[in-house]
Amino acid sequence: MFFDPRDAHRRNDPTLGTKTIGFVLSVIFIVNQIYGPGVLAIPIIFQESGLVLTLLSLTLFLVVSCFASTCLCEAMSLIPGNKNFEQRIEYSSIVRYYCGPRTELFFQVFLNITLQAYSIASIVVCAQMADQFLIWVAGHTVALELYPHPGFHLFEDIDYLYSSAVVTISVGYLITMLICLPMSMLNLDDNTAFVQTASFVFLVLLLGEFCVAFFITGLRESFTPVPMFGSVYSQLVSVFIFSWAFVMFIPSWVNEAVPGLSVNKAVWVSGFVSWLGYLGIGLLCAMTHPHLIRDNMLVRLSLPPSSTITRVCAYLFSPGVILPGIPVCCITIRYNLYVSGLCGKKQSYFWAVWAPWLVGFIFCQGQFFADLLNWTSLLFNSVVNFILPFFLYFLALRKLRIHKPSNTDSLISSFVDDVEGHGPMISKSLVSSLRGAVPVGVATTATGSSSAAGRVSDSSSLTAASGGVAVAEGRDGEEVDDEEGEDPCAGVEPIPHWLSRLFGGSLAAVTLTLLVVTVVVSVAQIVVDLYYLLVLHENLLGG
Repeated sequence: MFFDPRDAHRRNDPTLGTKTIGFVLSVIFIVNQIYGPGVLAIPIIFQESGLVLTLLSLTLFLVVSCFASTCLCEAMSLIPGNKNFEQRIEYSSIVRYYCGPRTELFFQVFLNITLQAYSIASIVVCAQMADQFLIWVAGHTVALELYPHPGFHLFEDIDYLYSSAVVTISVGYLITMLICLPMSMLNLDDNTAFVQTASFVFLVLLLGEFCVAFFITGLRESFTPVPMFGSVYSQLVSVFIFSWAFVMFIPSWVNEAVPGLSVNKAVWVSGFVSWLGYLGIGLLCAMTHPHLIRDNMLVRLSLPPSSTITRVCAYLFSPGVILPGIPVCCITIRYNLYVSGLCGKKQSYFWAVWAPWLVGFIFCQGQFFADLLNWTSLLFNSVVNFILPFFLYFLALRKLRIHKPSNTDSLISSFVDDVEGHGPMISKSLVSSLRGAVPVGVATTATGSSSAAGRVSDSSSLTAASGGVAVAEGRDGEEVDDEEGEDPCAGVEPIPHWLSRLFGGSLAAVTLTLLVVTVVVSVAQIVVDLYYLLVLHENLLGG
């Protein structure tokens, strides 16, 4: 295999999870990762940026994120010996196979910054709501102020604690840490079975209560129409990048999903369900609270004139829905550091589980939080979640190098029939490309009456084929033995049939189109943010 020998034992390491996550748990897991802290800013985006562009951005990132996830899984399955995800291959391992160890090290920096930023953003939201709850119940909260007046102080104003130029470690921050640490020690399969399932129940119940509360408020007062086009676009893209940044969790989930699970179905069902929830909660809140001045809608719902039930639900949303996403970030960081061999077991636990809490309190001020959410989304999140997966898929197609045999057309038909009959994991879009004689590149070798397809290296050399076993080279020159009859084209189907038909069945055309659109949109958002920062001197998050 392409792994270093020291990595082999990690496939059955007890500190890593096992393949027990089924379809229902998969949908629960993915939906939970989509509903992170970014969902709290959706109503104000509708108000500031308007219905048309917000809906367009929401739909764009639904398609891009789901397609990026399945393309990443396709590239993952095209690694020799991992057709059905048998090996323990994390996101960083995919980068190492296709791009080399040096690029993997650089990618680890990007991935860890992205995951840590996502985790710290969730920590800030949860800590703020915990302190807000203490102020509601006890009249104040306690915090250790580090700057500018060191010492323990009582705080009665949540705005002063989180929005002014003070650096504190509050009781709410410590409560959030104590709840998260035990859950961060679990493996992903155990975390999904218990923590994520409970979180999903909270998500459904709390969002349902919020929608009812918004609807009652609209009937009692009025529904304020959302403008078709807005005037502020400083967070139109960045918040959706942050909200749909579940792609970085996909390889860890696939490693612990049950064999034969439809990755395509799980991802797209989860994405569409989340899209409906975003649209419903965003529009209802925007129409019934037309003067939102904060990005965190929970703060508004936790204050009068909201009913007691709504206020309690607002306080429960952070620990019940957002907080369980923090351990998932920690687990994903730990898996990538440990499986790649970059860190040992203890070091991976330290950097993944403990490190976020050592610096997270610094970002509890409003401006730091705004900077973290906005710029990490644009500079790191977009690369890790929406650009690199497509690039890796192109590299996987390049390694595949399918080219038309020169003997007879019947051989082409026979080979395509063999590929098409391989099983449910085969990419139907790739089969369509083969039938259309698209030169994606395949090298075949016949053994008896059957043909076996072998993966080829960057030099397009088929090293050997004998006894029905194809031997190919990995990036670093290692020989890789494929099992008899293994089909290199087998993998997930990256896109639904309807999306493939829009592009004439060309998978590469879809991938390239979405990649270009993502890059253009991200660059445009960076330009807009710089304009607001340098010219208009507005808050980076539209405040």
